[in-house]
Amino acid sequence: MRARVVADDTLRVAAARIGLDELAVELAPAASALQAKTVVATGKPLASMFEALIAACWQHHGPEATSIAVITCLSPELEAAALDPIESKSRLQEILAQRAQTVRYEQVSQSGPPHAPVFTVEAVIDPTGEVVGSGSGSSKKVAEAVAAEAALGRLDSGRK
Repeated sequence: MRARVVADDTLRVAAARIGLDELAVELAPAASALQAKTVVATGKPLASMFEALIAACWQHHGPEATSIAVITCLSPELEAAALDPIESKSRLQEILAQRAQTVRYEQVSQSGPPHAPVFTVEAVIDPTGEVVGSGSGSSKKVAEAVAAEAALGRLDSGRK
């Protein structure tokens, strides 16, 4: 659950929700505004800025006030993780382990510009080599999670 809440994609969403993305672009020098917008849009820098903001709050306001602010800010993500604490890749591994199988994720393609790549990944069952899901995302990790979710859907519909 913790890993899911502190993942870069989750932190990026939370940072955008509090306006950190807009603030970062606004505070960038005028000559670098377009570059700042591009960098912030890639995700990882925005997640890192959010983490740095938490660290600064911790130093200036202490752990208690910072904890309250972080929990409040991340409450939608915490609620979602509490409702579904096991993410799709872990669920898929558990289901396949019961069948004496494993899953591997193979990158099929990468497209888009360097600042906004799109990865496409397939979930492949070992030892059979059967492709059970495919997914795309802004990182390999996101694409793997989407592929795992597709695989879970396929495996679930096969059980009915």
